[in-house]
Amino acid sequence: YVSSPTFVIKKEYVGRLHIYHYDTYRLGSADELEALGFREDVFSEGVVIVEWADRVPKLIPGTALHVTLEHGAVESYETLTSDAPGPDNSQRTLVLRGVEPGWSGAIEKLKFPYSPSRNTVE
Repeated sequence: YVSSPTFVIKKEYVGRLHIYHYDTYRLGSADELEALGFREDVFSEGVVIVEWADRVPKLIPGTALHVTLEHGAVESYETLTSDAPGPDNSQRTLVLRGVEPGWSGAIEKLKFPYSPSRNTVE
């Protein structure tokens, strides 16, 4: 199980891929993130997940895939829409955006065969 690392800022998970999960909301500066080994993690063979990435934009590589949850329907080829309501019974849409062209193919692979009724990618 993966949970938000809010109070520890960084959590690591070992599995098929090593995951480095950061929550930058409470950081005072990008230097604090670098002191935690962020740059080394980004260039490792693992996956880096950053919550509140907009607080450290200079450290996020251009190769990043940006994942956001939007309330309501968003029409774009970059979206996966869930039919499971959010806490306020609103529709939720997972929006995937990648700057590099290679992400469009990966996003398409995630979309199909996406099963909104189960909120899973098969």
